[in-house]
Amino acid sequence: MDFETLRFGNFSALGNAVDDWTGMIKSLKTLEEQADRGLKGRADKANWTGVNATVSREFIKETAREFADAHTQATTIRNILRDTRDELIRHREDLKQALERGLKKNLTVTNTSGGFTVTMNVHPDRAAKGTDVPEHSPQDAIALRDEVQVILDAATESDTTAARVLREIADMTEKGFSSASYKDRDAAVADMRKAEADYAAKLAKEVTGEGGTARNYEALKKLEHLIDINSEDPGFSARFYDKLGPEGSLEFYTKMSLDSTGLMGPEAASRTKLVHNIQNDMGTMLGLATSSHFDVKTSVGTGKVPNQHYLGDNWTTQLMKAGREEIDVSMVSGFDTKAYGYQALGALIRDGEYDKDFLTAVGRDMIAMDKKDPGIWEAGTPVDPNIAFNLDKDGGRGFNPITGLMTALGNNPEAATELFHEGIREDSDGDGIVTAADKAVEGDHGKPQGMVDYFLDRDQNADSYDWKLHDSIENRPGQSAIGNALEAAVTQRVPGDADAPPVKHSEKMSDIMERVVAKIGDNPELVVSNEGEDFGPGRLGPLSENFGNMAAEYMPNLQAAAENGAGQIKPFGHMAEFDKGQMAGFLGVVAQDPQAYGAITNAQQAYTTALVHDVFQNKDHYPDMGEAIANTVHPGGEIAGMMTEARAQAVHDTHRHEDGEFNEAAADQAKWVNRTISAAGGKYVELVPFAGDVLGWVQEDVTESVLKHGEKDSSSESRREAATEYSRAETSAKVSAAAAVETGARGTDVDPNLVTTYAGTASRETGLAHSTGRDHVASASPKG
Repeated sequence: MDFETLRFGNFSALGNAVDDWTGMIKSLKTLEEQADRGLKGRADKANWTGVNATVSREFIKETAREFADAHTQATTIRNILRDTRDELIRHREDLKQALERGLKKNLTVTNTSGGFTVTMNVHPDRAAKGTDVPEHSPQDAIALRDEVQVILDAATESDTTAARVLREIADMTEKGFSSASYKDRDAAVADMRKAEADYAAKLAKEVTGEGGTARNYEALKKLEHLIDINSEDPGFSARFYDKLGPEGSLEFYTKMSLDSTGLMGPEAASRTKLVHNIQNDMGTMLGLATSSHFDVKTSVGTGKVPNQHYLGDNWTTQLMKAGREEIDVSMVSGFDTKAYGYQALGALIRDGEYDKDFLTAVGRDMIAMDKKDPGIWEAGTPVDPNIAFNLDKDGGRGFNPITGLMTALGNNPEAATELFHEGIREDSDGDGIVTAADKAVEGDHGKPQGMVDYFLDRDQNADSYDWKLHDSIENRPGQSAIGNALEAAVTQRVPGDADAPPVKHSEKMSDIMERVVAKIGDNPELVVSNEGEDFGPGRLGPLSENFGNMAAEYMPNLQAAAENGAGQIKPFGHMAEFDKGQMAGFLGVVAQDPQAYGAITNAQQAYTTALVHDVFQNKDHYPDMGEAIANTVHPGGEIAGMMTEARAQAVHDTHRHEDGEFNEAAADQAKWVNRTISAAGGKYVELVPFAGDVLGWVQEDVTESVLKHGEKDSSSESRREAATEYSRAETSAKVSAAAAVETGARGTDVDPNLVTTYAGTASRETGLAHSTGRDHVASASPKG
């Protein structure tokens, strides 16, 4: 149901239908009673013999039952219509209240082609003189958007399922009326979905029976349709998986996916398209069926409600055991070849939102299996590159389930944080699976082997057998998935989700980030290799963009590691503590990637501006404003110097990138200005929140400054002119720091002459810090 339909919906027609059916019920009730007392009553009392005693009496009883069934069906239809009407009216009222709350924050919702958009209601510049325009944050707009979408989804559910269940009731019997009785829409829909789940499980067995997908195309189409229309329903999802069972679910998907992708000829594409849809929907369904609770968004926040259809911990345990079991796939891969249940599961969990405990449990066991025998997944992989578990365009063929697991973790940040904070475990209690109760595997120096080290030490080509035809060393699916999973683990944000609000760093998140920085900081050749005569990307070089995003997210912590003697930098949650040398080694190689450089540079200047703004907003707290500003800009100056050295090395030493790529990346990654400043406006570092329009011009000023000075930070083709280029980069950093002071002072009562003096202080201090940062990277970077 679209926005306009619900907002201006007139549901009087439904009300009239309810009244009509109520009148029909009364008439049918009279006919039912007459049939029962008249026809059936007289037949029961009649002293018939022969044919009349059997056929005629039974016919009359059946006729009377039809009147009863007609009354029951009419009552059910009325109940469903009435319940649906009441629900739609309630959803319309919820929408109205949400819109009213939005207006109080100067936000309005308007219809668009195929959707809606949240915009500012009255721009402050166009408001009537003397009119106070309410303020809002970007998070307020996102919250309103999400609330409206939840309401529209609920209204759509009421509308579409009511229509479906009414058709189902009409089709229950070929002749006559149905005796099914329901008090409301919910009860009728629950029963309908229960029956559809049972039928879907039956179709699943038919599809993978004799002839496979080739000969059971009609059954495959019916199955895809049933799963598609019910994939977001917890009841259907749990019933379907429970009917198939853990082992049966994995065996069904294994046979269906491998069989369909192994087909040749014109009918192959139609079948693989249907199977691909089933893969995606089964992932969504598995997430619903294995979640003990659901997050529910309301006007006052997000709460948790129990999942009444939760399959339970025992089902998950049985699924893990099934994941370790072999499945005969000789019908596709050749005589006596096997696949593992986890390979099917790895394809399914790529889609869906998962309970943290479920994904952590499954991941822990799957990784333990991988650790014990890294070659286990390759053994039964078919030679034909088209045969696959995973039908997504990207992400490999799916024979390595670790890629699927990492993809799932990238989409489910809570589970990513939990799992990457653990150590690798082994089956120490001998129960056949690895759980949190099992002992950790010993790593270096007698310490448990951590997940971070395990995956950063992984051979980037170890899953080459699993690559699709278009995959290459520039696009390794397994390694890309690891990078996204790590980014999700330290940020609690799905990579690429620019609208996700910042999440305060927990101790576990910060610990994972500390391990990543330490690992690369101690071994910078992992990102930029110095083997041989030429520099090139190290084993982890392709993950530089992920690392850059992670660094941008942890800009307060990085600046604090550079210098925080005055304690002006506050943690965003738990402070991640980095060794300065390791940090320099990390940034020095990661920022040689233009996209990483752009993210870090934007976040650095934005955060420095936020800190300077805080000084001006709380100037009474600082007896010496000049010293306070010097302390504030110094850490950012060091980070800027590290960026300068990394950029120069990428252009002059490793020759991996052109200078123009860095300028373009600075523009591409301008989103980090808004993200960092918006976060500061939301008490990102316990600052006084920026007022609405103040926040806007701070964002604009910083974005303009980053792009303007980034273009000036250009390097020549010869390292002999490096001194000149360093000087230009330092000047750019100094001008940016001075601009941060001018931006921070806007709207305050500070004397303009003092602002100019403070800008000079910031420029001078940044110049000194810039040199320090450059030297740290120069001493930490790989040498040929």
